[in-house]
Amino acid sequence: MDINGHEMPLADLAGKVTVIVNVASQCGYTDANYKGLQTAYAKYQDFGLEILAFPCNQARRRPCPALPRQTPALPSPFATERYAATFPLMAKVDVNGEHQHPVFAWLKANAPAPPGRQQGGDLAWNFEKFLVDKGGRAIKRYGSGAQQQETNFDLHHLALFSSPPSPPPPPLPPSLQT
Repeated sequence: MDINGHEMPLADLAGKVTVIVNVASQCGYTDANYKGLQTAYAKYQDFGLEILAFPCNQARRRPCPALPRQTPALPSPFATERYAATFPLMAKVDVNGEHQHPVFAWLKANAPAPPGRQQGGDLAWNFEKFLVDKGGRAIKRYGSGAQQQETNFDLHHLALFSSPPSPPPPPLPPSLQT
């Protein structure tokens, strides 16, 4: 579900390179990441890049009473006005724990762990990114401190030079097919 409460079927991402990221508005990584994400989106959107940004405040380990988990957030001009973000902003979710969103559970279980981290481990901080190829495979996980240049290099090669696999990969679990 996007930030305005509209359903966004994951099937709409078929054949696209997708970055899924947990975002925050008050973090040392906020400025560089929003700018980097928007720059990448502007550059590669026409080549099939999609970015899904999920607000989450679990990095500070405290709930946000104004924004219940996994429900639409009130539309906020923060990303669009401050960073001119044009990529989709999703509803606020939990990315770890008992109430984690099923997309993040699937990503953590299927994406290779970043260096020094355990496969399937929790997101440690804001702006961890997952790269999903055109065939729907979670192929890379970037820690919060990953440089945008590394992400852009991978996006460039996937968006411009990859094609969906044949035959298609196994379908997503039913809980993710919304």
